[in-house]
Amino acid sequence: MLTIFKSMLAGGIGGTSGDLLMHSLDTVKTRQQGDPHMPPKYHSMSSTYSTIFRQEGFRGLYGGVLPASMGSFPGTLIFFGTYEYSKRHLIDAGVNVHVAYLTGGTIVCPHQTGVY
Repeated sequence: MLTIFKSMLAGGIGGTSGDLLMHSLDTVKTRQQGDPHMPPKYHSMSSTYSTIFRQEGFRGLYGGVLPASMGSFPGTLIFFGTYEYSKRHLIDAGVNVHVAYLTGGTIVCPHQTGVY
C-alpha cells in the first residue's frame, strides 16, 4: 500500500506532467477561441500549431508553462495528500469504502482550490 507521502508525490508529478503535455494544446485552443480576425486567422488545429510555431517559435507554444507547473505541482500534491489521508481515516473508522471515497473527494476540493 502506498504511503500518503508517495501518493502526494505521485499526484504532484502526474499533475505537472499533464500540464506540460497539454500546455501547447491549451495555447492553440485559446488562440482559436480568441481570434478576432474575419476571416479567422486560424482554421484548424494543425494550421494553428504551424502558424504559432512559424511566427513565434517554441516559446509561442510553451510560453507560461513554468508558472502553470508551479501552480499544478502543489495543487495536485495537496489534492492527493488530502484525499488519501481523509479516505484512509474514514475507512479505518469503519465507514463504507464507497462513502469514504466520495467523502474524501468532497473534502479535497476546497483544499486544492486555494493553490490555483
